[in-house]
Amino acid sequence: MQFSKDLHSFQYKLVDLIQIVTIILYIIISFQLSTSAPQYLSYLQQFLKIYVSLFLIYRFNDFRMIKLTELDRKIGFNAGILLIGSDIINYIAINYSDDIYKINSSISNFFGY
Repeated sequence: MQFSKDLHSFQYKLVDLIQIVTIILYIIISFQLSTSAPQYLSYLQQFLKIYVSLFLIYRFNDFRMIKLTELDRKIGFNAGILLIGSDIINYIAINYSDDIYKINSSISNFFGY
């Protein structure tokens, strides 16, 4: 039983960590602070898709009767966001990062930064 609680706690922290790293990578991409950030973001998104898919298959298969937990709610919500937004956000962040950088540069030049 202790292993189950430890695994649950680890997964909860892992989901939070992945969300934070994803946001940081989007910021890095939008300000063009790194040329390799889009590749890291792609790797992270692929890992996240596989993790969420395996989690959902394991937790919600027809052969298990479970009580839903806060982690299930969090993973389910993140799965929906991931499915709806990842491709759109990735496309915008990668393909329009030059335009975003030019706008940021213009604003910085205007204010003298």
